[in-house]
Amino acid sequence: MPKVLQELNVRDSIHQVQKLLKNKRGLKRSDFVPGNILFMRYSAKYKNLIYDKTPLVLLLKVGSVHTLGLNFHWLPFNKRKALIRIIIGMNIDNLRKNKPLKFTYGDLKPYLKNLGFVSCVRLYINSRISKTGVVIPPDRILDAAIINTKAITNGRPAEYYFKLANLKMGTNKRVKKNQNLKIRKKR
Repeated sequence: MPKVLQELNVRDSIHQVQKLLKNKRGLKRSDFVPGNILFMRYSAKYKNLIYDKTPLVLLLKVGSVHTLGLNFHWLPFNKRKALIRIIIGMNIDNLRKNKPLKFTYGDLKPYLKNLGFVSCVRLYINSRISKTGVVIPPDRILDAAIINTKAITNGRPAEYYFKLANLKMGTNKRVKKNQNLKIRKKR
């Protein structure tokens, strides 16, 4: 891992996303492996709640009906950077041996809670995930982590993170979309 992990500027991020989208293909069951990152379309069950139509998701746990993932779009860069450092730290031996990164939700769960990532951990209904997308394997996690999410979202991922964190802590679990938290539609 580079000593200094820096977020790309918006223009370079758009270029990076376009490069990733060239690898768009039909998603297979074998793509749904914890550690992979999926860039996909998602159609939420409840359209009146906050959701991301094109999430960039680090898969944490996969079941037959649901997939648990961490939405990188809603994490400020400093939080993504902290997570990457943890994952790299867990995989020193694999990196030395040129093997893929490996980790489980169980490995990351204490860190996710301590770093305040709970609001960005989302449960996706498998049948509502698009049939096509981009699969980013764990050994290319940096390609996804350094994308400036302002290029994809409506500008302020840190604002999303803090609003989601505050809403999760509050008593109102059913949050309406119109509470000044909008997700930009993919063009």
